[in-house]
Amino acid sequence: MNAVGIDVSKGKSMVAIVQPFGVVVVESFEVSLARRNESGYGVHRHIL
Repeated sequence: MNAVGIDVSKGKSMVAIVQPFGVVVVESFEVSLARRNESGYGVHRHIL
């Protein structure tokens, strides 16, 4: 079973995925939420 951690803040979020015993599946990365237009948001992923 995987665990997903999401730290949500205004304009961006940090995400990481780990398995039991601390095995890192995906190291933390940033997801930026940029207002794209009236119909929705653009999502940008930045690996840290």
